[in-house]
Amino acid sequence: MRMDDRIPIIICGGHLSPALAVICEIQKEKKYKIYYVGRKIALEGDRAFSLEYQTAISYNIPFIELNPARLQRKFTVYTLSSLLRFPMSIIQSLLILIRVKPKLVLSFGGYVALPISLAASMLDISVITHEQTHVMGLTNRIISRIAREVCVSWHDTAKIPSGVKVEMTGLPLKFSNDINCHNSFIDKSVNSSKSMHNINKEKQSLRFGDEKLPFLFITGGSLGSRSVNNMIEPVLAELLKNFRILHQTGAADNSKDFEILDRLNSRLPNYLRNNYRVIKHAYPFEIENILSYSDLVLGRSGANTTAEVQYFAIPAVFIPLPWAADNEQQCNAEYLKNLGMAEIVEQNDTSEYMLGVIMKIKNNYKFYKKNALSAQRLLIKDGSGRMLDVINRCIKL
Repeated sequence: MRMDDRIPIIICGGHLSPALAVICEIQKEKKYKIYYVGRKIALEGDRAFSLEYQTAISYNIPFIELNPARLQRKFTVYTLSSLLRFPMSIIQSLLILIRVKPKLVLSFGGYVALPISLAASMLDISVITHEQTHVMGLTNRIISRIAREVCVSWHDTAKIPSGVKVEMTGLPLKFSNDINCHNSFIDKSVNSSKSMHNINKEKQSLRFGDEKLPFLFITGGSLGSRSVNNMIEPVLAELLKNFRILHQTGAADNSKDFEILDRLNSRLPNYLRNNYRVIKHAYPFEIENILSYSDLVLGRSGANTTAEVQYFAIPAVFIPLPWAADNEQQCNAEYLKNLGMAEIVEQNDTSEYMLGVIMKIKNNYKFYKKNALSAQRLLIKDGSGRMLDVINRCIKL
C-alpha cells in the first residue's frame, strides 16, 4: 500500500500509555495513518509541554493541538474560562475532522476526548472509546452513548451506562511479550550479567549505589505528585538505608519538587546520597526498563501504574489520589491489595506510617512477591492486539 493510500485515524484522550501501546500495534499493519489530537501544554497556567505532545513528536506522529474545556469537578480560577471554551472546542474539533477526514476516532477518555468524539458523531465518523479504570469515567460515560464500540479493561468495570454493550479488551500495555523478568531483590547474582539500562535523555544508569539493596521506584505519574513527594522528604534518609531509590517527581513548571529533593539528597552522607536518583519524568518507552529492574513501587494508583506493576509482578505501596474522579484510584489500589500484592497508604497518613508500610513489605517480601506472581497471571496481556481487532472490525463496517 502506498503511503498516501493509508487510512487516517485520529487518536485522542488523556491516557497516553495505552494509546501508545495501541499506536505501536496499529503501525505493524502499515495501512493506517495516525494523527494524535491532544493538549500541547501539560497543565492550565503552566509552560511545560505535555508528555503526549513530546511522545508523538518523538514517534513522528502528526500532533494536532486541541485546547478543550476541562470537565472540572471543583471551582478554580480556570473554571469560567474552561466552560466558555467548550463551544469553541467543538468547532475546533469539527475543523480538525473536516481537514483530516479520518475513518475513525479512537478515544482513551479524559476531557480532551469529549469534544473530538462529539464532533465525530455529528459528522457520522465512527468512534471507539476505551476505559482504563475499574470505574468508567464521566467523559467515557458520555462518549459510550455515541460510540460504535466501547472497550473496557476489567470485568468488574463499574458505572457503565445501562444499555451500553462493552468489549473486554484488557488494558493495552506497551511491553515486550517476555514477562519473565528477573527480580534483583530475589537474586542479586543476576545483577552482574544485567545490561545497563538508560532511564532518561541523559542516559542515566539504573545501576547506582549499593546494589545489594533492593530497588524502589517512586512515581507520581507523568505529571508527578507533590503530596507523594512531600511524604518522602521527612523519611528519605531512612529509606536510603534500606533501598536504592529512583524517584520520578514530575516536570510541571509550577512544581519545584525536583530541585527540593535534589538539594535534600546533596546534604546527606555519601553512602546514602549514592543510593538516590531523582528525575523529572520517564518516557513511556523507558518505563519497561525501570519496572523490570524494580523490586518495589510506591506511588499513585492510576490505571496504568496498577496494571504495569501487576504485569511485572511488583509488590507496591499505593497512595490513591483522594479527589480522583469516582474514587477510581482507590478502587484500583484496593483491587491489588485484595490480591495480596499491595498495601494502601492514605494521603493524610504520616510519613512515618508510610515508612512502616514500606518496611512491612520489605520484611515480608516473599509473601507479597508470591501473591504478585499469582496476580500477574490474571492480567489480560494482549490488550493492544484485541484493540486492533476492534479497530479493523469497525473500519470494515
